[in-house]
Amino acid sequence: MTKHPTQLTSAEIACIWTNYMQDSMSKCVLSYLLQTVEDDDIRPLIQWAYDISCTHIEELTTLFQKEQIPRPTGFTDEDVNVNAPRLYTDAFILNYLAHMARVGMLGYSGFTSMGARKDLKTYFIKGLRETSDLFDQSTDLLLEKGLYIRAPYISYPTKTDFVDS
Repeated sequence: MTKHPTQLTSAEIACIWTNYMQDSMSKCVLSYLLQTVEDDDIRPLIQWAYDISCTHIEELTTLFQKEQIPRPTGFTDEDVNVNAPRLYTDAFILNYLAHMARVGMLGYSGFTSMGARKDLKTYFIKGLRETSDLFDQSTDLLLEKGLYIRAPYISYPTKTDFVDS
């Protein structure tokens, strides 16, 4: 492990900048969803996702300050009207959570692979675990509620075949 202080690479800066933008957007969307969700089984998942985004924003803000890099503006409370009428059904909200967790897993795995500094890899691996857990719990709830949309089934192959031409 490197024993001397190292600056962030361009890839690492891009990753934390992107992650900040994603979490600031998530915080806005999730704050609206918390105001409009009706299903008491879904609300705790939204709250958990919201809390994760808030924690990430705080951690990234600290990192930007430590590195003396200007913090991105990101999305703010001015970008969302939490008092707007309900736009989404609870089924849509739960599917949205599962989908965004899926996207988060892809993002964090990519961020992890671009990081060299131990502190960033640790942060991104933690984010990967959190989004994996959110995906697991949201898909379990979708399955429980009969809302999970599965890929089509196909017949199992009965023999090995090769392309001939």
